[in-house]
Amino acid sequence: MGKLRPVRGIKENEYGEWIVRFTYNNHRYPTVNYTKKYQCKTREDTENKVREFKKAFEMGEDPFDKKKFGEYMEDYFAELEKKGTKTSYIYQTIYNKYAKSELHHLEPSNIQKAHIADVYENMVDKKDDKGNYCVNSNDYLEKMRRILSPTFKYLKKDEKISKNILELVKVPILKRHIALPALSIRLKDQQYIDVARKLYRGIQKIEKDDVKFYLLFTLMTMRRRSETFSITPHHITGQVIDATINMTKTNIDERYPIPDELMEYLEGNKKAYPLKCDIHDFGTAWKQVLKDEDIDYVQEFRVRDTRNIFMSLMRKKYNRELVGACISHFQGDVNEIYSSYEFEDRKEIFEKYWEILRSPIEESTT
Repeated sequence: MGKLRPVRGIKENEYGEWIVRFTYNNHRYPTVNYTKKYQCKTREDTENKVREFKKAFEMGEDPFDKKKFGEYMEDYFAELEKKGTKTSYIYQTIYNKYAKSELHHLEPSNIQKAHIADVYENMVDKKDDKGNYCVNSNDYLEKMRRILSPTFKYLKKDEKISKNILELVKVPILKRHIALPALSIRLKDQQYIDVARKLYRGIQKIEKDDVKFYLLFTLMTMRRRSETFSITPHHITGQVIDATINMTKTNIDERYPIPDELMEYLEGNKKAYPLKCDIHDFGTAWKQVLKDEDIDYVQEFRVRDTRNIFMSLMRKKYNRELVGACISHFQGDVNEIYSSYEFEDRKEIFEKYWEILRSPIEESTT
């Protein structure tokens, strides 16, 4: 291999820092201190970093465009405000209330269908202080699509995303007249401990590995779908998940253990998102497990209801707030409550719950 040609536009300032005036395809970018911004300590470091950026451009990527989705939304709201209407304030209020926690911190290319689905789910489920639903019309759900759509269209047109995820997610239809009763009633007063063990057994019979291990992980860790779908190998250290602030709905860094049943699958999985699977596939598999395991329910029994089962079983033995900290279910200050309990305390509860799941099912002889 021949010697690399020197990179132009690099100079060292009086403080020994490397300054770069980057140019690509006759476009000159702002002058940047690469020592401060990218920790380049030598000219060689700096040249390698410049070559890295140019290689990214050759691959069709813009290495300087790391704007979060929320920044694009703020640009959109600012444009509406310039028009002098109240739309900007109204749209921004709705976005902040229902979508900001799910989308604001993500880079556009990292947004998945699950994130959009969770925005709608949040709108459908959110209640006010009096216990009343905040959203009571399908038009209001459609309004969220109208709020998000211009930004997604712009990102697609400007080739910052390869496909418009928003168009791939259906807006749910409200059925407020069919209010879900308490889980104990929906499960016809079946023992939660039996239901949990049947789910554990039934999920492991699923043939599709990605679906099986997603549902098993959800049952055993009670994590939200958007967070689970965002887990990469980078977040796995030994037998622990280190969930970062940009993944969690609580907007704090969280840690929780991985059960033995998942380790071989995760260690051998080379996918960027090893626990991600098709929403339709896991929905179909979940219903089949309920049928095969004879889990009888009056009205919808959802995957997310496993969080309720965990809380109901474990709060009988442990402090309610500590149990809630295991699954990011809080009331009050999230940081204060979560940081009040050591990782080992939360790990103990997980392990006790896993023991319950793994225990044999006492089948009825009648």
